[in-house]
Amino acid sequence: MNNYKTNFDVKYLIVYKKFSLRQTQLMPEDWGKVAWYHYPRFRKKALKENPPSFSFLMTCIIQAVYLKDKSLIDKAVEIVKATMKETDILIFTGSALCAIGYKDEGLTKLREAVKQNPCIRTFFALSNSLQDPEDFDEKSVLCRQILKENPNDIDALRGLIFVSINQNKFEEAKKYLNQALQLSPKNYTILESHAELLFRTGDFESALKQYKRAQKLSFKFRDVRICQQIAYCYHNLGKSKETQKAAIKMFNAAKQEGYSLDSPEINGFLIKLGKDSDFLIPEKSIFQKLADIFKK
Repeated sequence: MNNYKTNFDVKYLIVYKKFSLRQTQLMPEDWGKVAWYHYPRFRKKALKENPPSFSFLMTCIIQAVYLKDKSLIDKAVEIVKATMKETDILIFTGSALCAIGYKDEGLTKLREAVKQNPCIRTFFALSNSLQDPEDFDEKSVLCRQILKENPNDIDALRGLIFVSINQNKFEEAKKYLNQALQLSPKNYTILESHAELLFRTGDFESALKQYKRAQKLSFKFRDVRICQQIAYCYHNLGKSKETQKAAIKMFNAAKQEGYSLDSPEINGFLIKLGKDSDFLIPEKSIFQKLADIFKK
């Protein structure tokens, strides 16, 4: 590849100079952190890489995650495939594709990465993207393999906690959670997992405290799910006014993350709140008030 072609492609595909904190908080959690802390460095190196390689790929991937633009990932891969190891390309593109909604394609790439190089790095990349019930057994196997090599791996412990809770294996979840809390007591993902376990076992008061602790430490201080769970805790504790305030925060967070008024998440949230969803200005229905929030 000649210099003119390389420089042209780099300048054409690298659009963003940097991302604001608000922009990064609209991305999936892990990618938002990468964008905030590392994007400027990747971009600077990408503009000098000749031929384009890792920094160029990461620059394009971060932009693609923000824009939810798969084509940008595909273009970047075409440019770097001659200069990067295939396994590395599979790891980063597969994780990004899962993050922006191309689950099947992303998981296919990540599974191929594990096949090519079965190690902690590829195990983690795949397990971190396995979030659906049909994938829980595979996620559990990968996390256990990681723990065989590193018994104190926080991400593997978090994965096993997640699977155990969602399979209603609460005692097993407690075992992994206790270990994780000893290793990293201020890790917000572990605190959120603890809150989830408390919520699932009916201790809503303690769950509320842990969700709030996790929220303070989270990179995404308006995480939709944590806002939602805080509202549910107040609702289950019979605190209607607090439920209503928490619900407004959840709606605003959902709006910022691009949810629509008629999305399943919003509808499901209202159904679970029941009477507590009829909470705003008396002369306006809940749907009118929500419409106002989403128009602003």
